[in-house]
Amino acid sequence: MIKPFKNDSDNDLRLFLLWVNDLLTFYNITEYRLLNDCGLRHNFLAELRRQLRGKTKRRTKFSLYLILLVCSKYPFSMDLVKYSHLLGVSPNSIELKSIDSILTTYKTK
Repeated sequence: MIKPFKNDSDNDLRLFLLWVNDLLTFYNITEYRLLNDCGLRHNFLAELRRQLRGKTKRRTKFSLYLILLVCSKYPFSMDLVKYSHLLGVSPNSIELKSIDSILTTYKTK
């Protein structure tokens, strides 16, 4: 059995990026617009992706406040059951490849 949430993992960042991707699709907006409307740094999501790829030693702090901030501008529920299930998928599965493409590729709409 895979434990998706460990203290030293970046699964909280992965979960947040999966949620943001669904939110962008739901509202049909770009990452830039989301970051601008919420008053976040324009490279915030890129820094999260860089951290997940192991390209930086700096650890991004993540808190519930960030989700509340985004939800204040774009109300969108976070389906924890859906996302936590995706974090525990096998490394060889199709789901993991699609998750990796969401987490590492900058999408423009």
